[in-house]
Amino acid sequence: AQPRRRHVEHSQKFGWTATWATAGREISPARSGARRWGRGPPAYVPTSLRRMALRLRRSASLGARSAQRSPLVEFQLDTREVKHMSPSVLSAAVMSAGSARHSGEALWKAYKERALALKPHLTCRDMRQLLQGFAEGAVRDAALLQSLVSHRSWDGRGPTSKLDLCSIASSLARLRVTDDALFRSIGARILEDVAGVPFADLGTLASAFSQVLCRHSELFEAVAAQLRKRAEASPGELSPAVAASVLNALAVSSHCSAELLGAVVNNAVLPRTAEFSAAQAALIANSLARSADYVPSARESLPRLAQCWVSQGHVARAGPEELTYLARAYAQLRVTDCTEFNAALVSSALRQLSSFQDQRLLAFCGALGQLPSQGRAALLLAAAEHHHAAGAGHGGGGSLGELGALLGAFSAARTAVPGPAAHALLARVATAAREETPGPALTGARGEAASGQGASSYTLATVAATSTQHLDARQGQQLLAALRPHVSALSLQGRLRPRAVSAVLAAYAHFQVRDLDALEEIGRGAVSCLGEAVPPVLIEQLLVSLGSLDAQVEPLLQYIDARVVGAAQHFSPASAARCLLAAATLGFERFSDHAVGALLARAAEGSSGQGRAGEGGTEDEPDGEAPGAAAAAAGEVPPPLPQHSAPSPWPGPREVAQLAAAAQELARAGARHAVPAAEAAAAAAAAARAAAAAAASDGSGGPPGCAERLEPPPPPGVLRSVYRALRSAAQGGELHVNRPVDGFYADLVLRCGDSETAIEVDGPRRFYHGSRDLVGLCRLKHRSLEHRFGKVLRIGFWEWPAQQDAQREFLEARGLA
Repeated sequence: AQPRRRHVEHSQKFGWTATWATAGREISPARSGARRWGRGPPAYVPTSLRRMALRLRRSASLGARSAQRSPLVEFQLDTREVKHMSPSVLSAAVMSAGSARHSGEALWKAYKERALALKPHLTCRDMRQLLQGFAEGAVRDAALLQSLVSHRSWDGRGPTSKLDLCSIASSLARLRVTDDALFRSIGARILEDVAGVPFADLGTLASAFSQVLCRHSELFEAVAAQLRKRAEASPGELSPAVAASVLNALAVSSHCSAELLGAVVNNAVLPRTAEFSAAQAALIANSLARSADYVPSARESLPRLAQCWVSQGHVARAGPEELTYLARAYAQLRVTDCTEFNAALVSSALRQLSSFQDQRLLAFCGALGQLPSQGRAALLLAAAEHHHAAGAGHGGGGSLGELGALLGAFSAARTAVPGPAAHALLARVATAAREETPGPALTGARGEAASGQGASSYTLATVAATSTQHLDARQGQQLLAALRPHVSALSLQGRLRPRAVSAVLAAYAHFQVRDLDALEEIGRGAVSCLGEAVPPVLIEQLLVSLGSLDAQVEPLLQYIDARVVGAAQHFSPASAARCLLAAATLGFERFSDHAVGALLARAAEGSSGQGRAGEGGTEDEPDGEAPGAAAAAAGEVPPPLPQHSAPSPWPGPREVAQLAAAAQELARAGARHAVPAAEAAAAAAAAARAAAAAAASDGSGGPPGCAERLEPPPPPGVLRSVYRALRSAAQGGELHVNRPVDGFYADLVLRCGDSETAIEVDGPRRFYHGSRDLVGLCRLKHRSLEHRFGKVLRIGFWEWPAQQDAQREFLEARGLA
């Protein structure tokens, strides 16, 4: 009763006339006081609200009546009436339905059936309206379109206007009909009276022909002549939209001459840049970029256009698509010195980063890699994070070429890809490589690679170089497996450029993937496209990668041997030392005396120069032990190798080890094969001694002649276990740990009387991926140990038992106990 009483008082106070609605009846508040309500007070609706609801219902009914379609539209959308329509009524109905974006399958099915039934009676105007409606409604039925256009109603049936023909060609292009003979028949009818066609319609026709790549030379030449005539005689009457679309169509069809470009740009574009929209400016830039191959002067107009577009705000107003076209055009023509334009591109893209589609963002960043600006690094980092966040939701996107272009942009900007984003990008690269078909269709987004030959090669180079910086061994091996079909296809086609060959081989070496079939394919395909002018740094990288893989690819080795003499003059002494070690791993007998002599001379120059400064140092003692080895022999744990926190001057500890290993292998090769000459072997020994003397005199703390481990270290846990077992089993023998031998460290050396045995404890890193083949440096080390001790025993990490009794039995079986 209390809520009812309060409502009555409230309504009387404000003068409302309220009613209570109960079980379909209405009673006044005064009469409701004596009534008992079983379940609380009933709901009430004030009279003012009831009146408002009544007005709303009336307005809704009026709106519904006003939104009713006209009888004509109802007739056109009635599937029962379609089968009775005449050709003109049907074409008008289809065009109306397409413009309104109707999507009823039954309606469009009825339209198709009626159009096929009326095909012999369709005029050119009917065909124009039909195709326009299908294009607006995005109804692409290949069988229907082929049947309709095969009739060719414009060939002598009814009145045919040039406007209808231009509209038919435009609709066919939008519907992706690429019948060359069909478009040529339309072009032939237009050429009968090309002067009488309005230039706007002529531009629409040229755009349609360029979209379907119909090379109708006579038509394009006529359009080019008309455009040049108008640009020279009355450029003010040439609208920006028509000028941009026609110029782009002529550029796509390769019918844009230098005279035409100059007339349009100088007369119709530059004086009226304020009238061009951002989309039209992007079309102009794209036209200039496409014409650069056969019009060298096209590049000269871009700096002036860039200045105008920045000053008039076109770049700031451009959307993601226009920004991408502009950036790719300037990157393709290498117009990189427009500082304000590049900064405006970056600023506009940063504001619209969330509006970029995934693939468009990748293409824009790939082009931006060649356009230096202050904000480029920030944009690339934001784009990588945006792509990573988008990929977390729906798997990412982008083709192999676009992803490679983004990685190349980071490389060009000297900016590191963030860790999570790098992993996501490279994972997407592997997925795209597995999904895409290798071959000529594989394209990238870099400007210089737009022609097709360098696109795939550039992509492989950037992906391979980035993978070595961000992926672990397992991820890198999976990526190389995904890229293998693309590498093979490009190798067979002879389209691998030197940088790609070097980067791919370096990735194989970094991840220890010794795929000899793939390496042979790369070698056969690379020699045909490497050429003569290969930078010395690539010669070094090729030789070092082949040495790390111990891959004796004859075509590449012959190519390197023929050019290393000239390249060695530009090597640093450290580079010469690395190349000598790679040649030692592959075998010096595979290289000529001149090649080995050039590398030795370059290494000796550096080492002898530093050696003179260190005269009086300790002489090399090849039989010496690592510091602390004797003390460790009495303990249980082998001593750690010396660690060098900072690189020392030439020769550094690593170069000392490389020269020592190469010198000993060279001496052995000279004794066995008489290659190279004795003078070269003497030069190698002198270089190694000078390097060792310099290293001993600079206080680096390393052992003479061997200051850093070249080969992968043994697994520490297995090494300690083997050490303990040998100490227990070989009671009368001496056990040495990490003993330097010819530039390497012997893991364990067991001395019993006058005989010594080298024991190598091999971990996973000493084998190539997926095999039990020792890596190249371990093979070279094995030869050095055999030459020094005569007997070398290898213990693999998988065969060493865990129990002590089993360990003793294992050593007894090997003759070590």
